[in-house]
Amino acid sequence: MNPTIFCELKEIEIDGHALLYTNIEKSKSVHKTKNKVFVRNYEGDFNITNNIDLIVQIHK
Repeated sequence: MNPTIFCELKEIEIDGHALLYTNIEKSKSVHKTKNKVFVRNYEGDFNITNNIDLIVQIHK
């Protein structure tokens, strides 16, 4: 991720299985991975790399 996202990985055990989880805080920066920009909502992650207008609108 660029810029880097700092988060804490936590582990809990459920029914004898290890579960790892983290909370990613909302950011005012545009983050990208492998030179692609994604937006996340309740339905999933969407590649918006080629939609400059949407990237600008989200980060006003």
